[in-house]
Amino acid sequence: MRTILAGMLGLAILMVGCATQLTPALLESADYGELNPQYKEAIKAHMQALFYDPEGARYRYVKEPVKGFAYVPNDAPKLEFGYIVEAHINAKNRLGAYTGEERYQFLVKKDTAWMLHEWTSSGTTNDALAEIAAVKSWAQKK
Repeated sequence: MRTILAGMLGLAILMVGCATQLTPALLESADYGELNPQYKEAIKAHMQALFYDPEGARYRYVKEPVKGFAYVPNDAPKLEFGYIVEAHINAKNRLGAYTGEERYQFLVKKDTAWMLHEWTSSGTTNDALAEIAAVKSWAQKK
């Protein structure tokens, strides 16, 4: 268990060390692309391999997609811009019973969807700009 936690901590440190720094200029000039009207199909395609009965999964989209970013897994974590989508998914187990809704977040760009985890560094563009402004304001007071 300690080995797994140490490995995850090391991966998180590596990801932060290699990550592109967010700046207001980067956020404002980022290419978010147009929201694909078929983004729900991209999410379903991404989740298909994770469910025992993917056809029986029920998707409920809670909020409208918003512009956002995430460091998505690649050979090295890569900063991607797109749209953050929140979905609640209720899937069946091996006995055919629904297990209850679980909350998922995705970053969607064009026809690709990435599932975001708790440890994935991500956020909405508006929140990031507000946070950068707050840090600048705090630093000016010092």
